[in-house]
Amino acid sequence: MDNEWFRTSRSGLRKQAKERGAPHVFLEVAASNPLDEREAGMTSIAIEVEPVKDRPLARVVVEDDSPVGFRDLSHAYTIFAESYKRGNPELRGQFNFGEKLFLSLCRTATISTTTGTVVFDDEGRHEHPRRRRERGTRIEAEMEITREEVKELDALLHSLLLPEGVSVTYNGRPLRCRKPLRIFETTLPTQVADDEGVMRATARKTVVRLYEPRGGEHPHLHELGIPVVETAMRGAMARSPRLVIARTIPI
Repeated sequence: MDNEWFRTSRSGLRKQAKERGAPHVFLEVAASNPLDEREAGMTSIAIEVEPVKDRPLARVVVEDDSPVGFRDLSHAYTIFAESYKRGNPELRGQFNFGEKLFLSLCRTATISTTTGTVVFDDEGRHEHPRRRRERGTRIEAEMEITREEVKELDALLHSLLLPEGVSVTYNGRPLRCRKPLRIFETTLPTQVADDEGVMRATARKTVVRLYEPRGGEHPHLHELGIPVVETAMRGAMARSPRLVIARTIPI
C-alpha cells in the first residue's frame, strides 16, 4: 500500500519555472539565498555564467563563504519544507521554493555545502553526507537558458542593489554598490509568519531608497535589493524613472 499523499511532477514544475523566466529563477540561488546568509557572516559571492556553444544552455556556478552553509541540505530538493526564514521579514527566501524551480531547469547540478553534497543527474539524486565544505556553499549546474535570457540575466545581475560589506563578482568582475538619491520611511503591507508558521498579512515600517538608473537600464521595483518587476516612477516622486528598494525595519 502506498502511504504517500503527494508527488511532484518535475516537468510541471519546469513549466512554472519557465513561466517565471530562467533569469529570475537563477537570481534565487545566485543572489537571494546567499544574501540571506549575511547575518551568519557571509561576505562574498562569486557568480559565473558560461553559455554552452550552439545550445540553449549555460554552465553556472554560485559560491559563497557563509560559515553556516545549508543548515539542512534536504531543503534543496524538498518543496515547501519548513523554512527558518518565514518569521523574519528582512530575509528574502521565506517560501523555500527557489532552489526547486532552479533545479527543474537544470540538466545536471551539484550542491556542496557544510552539511554535505548532493548531485542531480539523469539517474536521479545522489546524496554524499560526508563530502562537506569547511564553509560556504557551491552550486554548479548546466541550466536551460537561451541567449536572450542570458542577456536579461546580465542586466538583472548588474541592477542588484547590494548591501555594504558584501563583495559580489560576476564572471570575475565585481558588481558595484550604488548610493541612493533619496531615503525615506513609510508603512507598507507585507506578510509575516505567526507562531504556527502561517503567513499573515500585516503592515510594517520600511525604508525606501530611490536610485538613479544607469544608461540603458530599465527601472525596477526592488525588494531587499532584488529586482522584482519593471516600473516607471514619475510625477510626484521624481521627474524621471527611478529604481526603488524597500527594506523592512522593525516597527
